[in-house]
Amino acid sequence: MKLVYDVKALPKGLGLSDMVKILENHRVVFWDSDNGTKPKFFSGVSKEDSESPVHIVDSSGNEIDFAFYEREHKEKEFWAAELYKCKKSPIYFFSHYGTPVYPATSEGIQGYLKEIGLQDIQTDDSDKAADNWEKQKDKVKEASEVITLELIKEREEVMAVLKAGYEKIVLSLEKELADVVRLVDSNNVPITDKNKVGNLIGKIRKFLPVPENYSEIYRTKKGKWDIPILSNTPYANLLEMLVELRKA
Repeated sequence: MKLVYDVKALPKGLGLSDMVKILENHRVVFWDSDNGTKPKFFSGVSKEDSESPVHIVDSSGNEIDFAFYEREHKEKEFWAAELYKCKKSPIYFFSHYGTPVYPATSEGIQGYLKEIGLQDIQTDDSDKAADNWEKQKDKVKEASEVITLELIKEREEVMAVLKAGYEKIVLSLEKELADVVRLVDSNNVPITDKNKVGNLIGKIRKFLPVPENYSEIYRTKKGKWDIPILSNTPYANLLEMLVELRKA
C-alpha cells in the first residue's frame, strides 16, 4: 500500500513525523479539508484502494488532542522496553517489580536468584564455564516465561504503594535528623543523594568503637567503620543507623 498525502492538509498542531507515527501505531490518518486534499491509499502503482486499511479523519472545525497519541505511543514504547529488560535480567525484574520491600535488598535479590536456579559460575575451566553459562541462560529464559506485560503493570501498582511508604519513612527520619546532619542547602533545597550519603557516613564514622550489632558487617580489622560497605548501604538504612547511634 502507498499513501499519497497533501502536506498542506496537515491539521494545525500536527507535524508530519507525528502524523506518520499516529498512522503506524494507531492506523489513523488526520487531515484538514480546509487546507488541502484528502489522503489516498493506492494498491500497486496507480489503482486507488476503495477500502482504506486505516481510518482517514477530517479534523476541519474540530480541536483534536494530538498529544494524546504521542503520550500513548511513548507509554507503549516504555512498557515494551520494560518487558524486554525484565525478561533479559532477573535482577532488573526483581529490583523494579518483584521485591516485596522497597528498595530491594541484596539479600532479597540473592534469594530470588537462588529460587530460580541461578548461581555464581566459579570455575577456572573455560569450557565448563561456557557450559554452565549456557545452562544459566536456559534458566533465565525459563524464569522469564512467567513475566508478562500484565504482570509488571500489576506489580508497578504494588511498587508505587511500597515506594510511597518508604518515602514517608525517609521523610520522617530526615526531619528527625534535620539539626544533626546536612541534607539540604542554604535555601532549604535537598542536596544531591551522593552528598546526603557522604554527610551521613561522615557522622556515623565518628561513633567509635563500632557497636557490637554493627560489627559483623561494618567493622574493619582495625576496629573502624568500613566506608566502602557504608557507601553501599541504602540511604534509609543510613538514616536509621544514625538515629539509633545517637540514642545509644
